[in-house]
Amino acid sequence: MSWNLGRSHKPNHNSYALYYHVVFVTYKREPLIDREVAGFLQEFFPSKCAELEVRLLEQGILCDHVHLLISLRPTHYIPEVLGYLKGTSAHEANHHHDFRNVLRWMRGYHISTVSERALEAARQYVREQHKRHPDRVPV
Repeated sequence: MSWNLGRSHKPNHNSYALYYHVVFVTYKREPLIDREVAGFLQEFFPSKCAELEVRLLEQGILCDHVHLLISLRPTHYIPEVLGYLKGTSAHEANHHHDFRNVLRWMRGYHISTVSERALEAARQYVREQHKRHPDRVPV
């Protein structure tokens, strides 16, 4: 078996390729994410992920849920990273912006692993959420 290490992280001579598809759902699946909040989240998630040294590969934002395709380091603690992204996004949206809706997330999240082989399909799946759910596109 040959390893394609070209896209994997290689800090300190270690190699890893840990990819995850994450979904956050708004409180009671209410359509809390309008166009303005979606714009905020599209800038917020890449910024916070960079801060945490998490690679954000793709994001799909709908009115009642968010899809993120991320790559984590082996040293990241998944519940802590995802809790931080959810908590800080809601706090920032609700306390530092004057949005019409209050951003609240349901407890928990959905997460699944993605193999390198399936990475491009996962990217496309997340990128095309607006086509899968045209009735849930933020307006």
